[in-house]
Amino acid sequence: MFENKQSVRSPLFRVLFSFGANAEDIQIGVAVPKRNVRKAVDRNRIKRLIRESVRKKLFIEWNANLPKSYAELMFIYQGRPKTTFTKINEEINECFNRLEKTSESYEEN
Repeated sequence: MFENKQSVRSPLFRVLFSFGANAEDIQIGVAVPKRNVRKAVDRNRIKRLIRESVRKKLFIEWNANLPKSYAELMFIYQGRPKTTFTKINEEINECFNRLEKTSESYEEN
C-alpha cells in the first residue's frame, strides 16, 4: 500500500499520497498508532476528529474545486493523545496547503 507514495509532514501528521487521473476514485485512510496513543477510546476519538476535518476540507470548502489529481491519501497521526479539534483542523489545513503545492507541480509535468 505504501509503495511509490510521496509524503508531506506536519507536526501532528504524516500524509502519504499518490496521484491518479480521477477525483471520483479518491480514497482516504486514517491511522493512529497504538505506540503514540495507548487507549482505544482516545485513538477512535482522534480518528473521528481527523475524518471530520478532512471531510470539511474536501467536501465543504473545496466542493467543486476538488483537485483532480489525488487518488489516495493516508493520514498517519504522530501526535500525543490529548489534542483538540482546533489543533487537528489547523494541521489538516496545513497539510492540504502543502499537498496543493505538490499537486500543482505534478499537473505542470
